[in-house]
Amino acid sequence: MNKIASLLLSLLFLFPVIASGGLQESLKNGKEIYHAYCSVCHGDKGDGQSFVRNVIKTPPLDFTDKKLADQFSVERMRWAILLGKPGTAMPAWRFDLTLLQVSDVITYIRKEIMGLELTEPVSPEAAIYK
Repeated sequence: MNKIASLLLSLLFLFPVIASGGLQESLKNGKEIYHAYCSVCHGDKGDGQSFVRNVIKTPPLDFTDKKLADQFSVERMRWAILLGKPGTAMPAWRFDLTLLQVSDVITYIRKEIMGLELTEPVSPEAAIYK
């Protein structure tokens, strides 16, 4: 196998991006990911009211706060999920979640928890090609 083909295959494993099945599928997947990874700190409703709230130094964000929706772009959310937030309990999920999974959970948070209007899912390709 030549070096270019090997590199391309390696990139596929490093950045697994699979075409999304549309908004409803993204919301379904995002909800599952949110409840598996995020709700422990951010709460089932995204309001930051969780059992760990009182035992961590910096309280988790309340995604239901309307001011927060204005402050957090898709890219800011993506990088917080991938790289974590130093000085807080927010871990980096870059080794646990694919770019598609990160995009799906952002889609879920922005539409279902923040109440923003979305007509299509957040694109995982935007993280690579921007």
